[in-house]
Amino acid sequence: MRCTEGVFCGRAPLRACVDRDGSNPPAEHGALTCDGSNVRCRSSREAPCTLAVFVHYRFNHERERFQRFQAGLASATDAKVYWKQIFPDLGSTEAFERTLSRYREDGDYVKYTALIPRPHFNFVTRSVSDGEVHALRALLYATAKEHNGDAPALLRAELAESLRQEPLNLRARMVERLLIGENVGDLDTAQALTSKYPQAWQAWLVLAAAHRKRRDDKEFGVALEHARAIGFQGGAPTPTLPNVAAPY
Repeated sequence: MRCTEGVFCGRAPLRACVDRDGSNPPAEHGALTCDGSNVRCRSSREAPCTLAVFVHYRFNHERERFQRFQAGLASATDAKVYWKQIFPDLGSTEAFERTLSRYREDGDYVKYTALIPRPHFNFVTRSVSDGEVHALRALLYATAKEHNGDAPALLRAELAESLRQEPLNLRARMVERLLIGENVGDLDTAQALTSKYPQAWQAWLVLAAAHRKRRDDKEFGVALEHARAIGFQGGAPTPTLPNVAAPY
């Protein structure tokens, strides 16, 4: 069984999910459901399903909003909330299903063929200190703390070891202040980080967070603008994974 040209949400019929001989499968063979920003395929046979109509519709009819959604998704703290900001008319399952069902029934399908050159990548290797290794481990555990019961304790252990070895390890301080929200207002350490890493926007982001915590609006603005001037792309020192994971 394979799903060909259709995306179905909720209890929509599986007319586009057909057997290889063209007949409709039983309803329990597969289903596609969505809740706004998430579309997922469920199949008792683990059959490969396609999200062709979902992608085609947004690319052909919502290209500008689709590009804005993709561009801002990395810095969004809540994908569902961000989806509804960009697509308020497609925020509910019913609206999403109705729009895609209409597109599926009335749209004209076009096939494009393109020759895409093989990408080439340049890899750079560098040695890292033990403190940086523990900071990176802490960052990995930070990404897993919501669904791994051991992750919070391991996160704190790795963070403590990183800071024991390198009190001014920038990534460890970002995990500490921007991800788990501890010691954010410690201005002395934040200023020491900008002295050690004057060209790293991450250090100035930590400093901006410290000034904001201390409600020093003027200095907060100065530090944030400096961070932007040397590479930070964002509106505020938000606790997002890309901010902490970026190289410096």
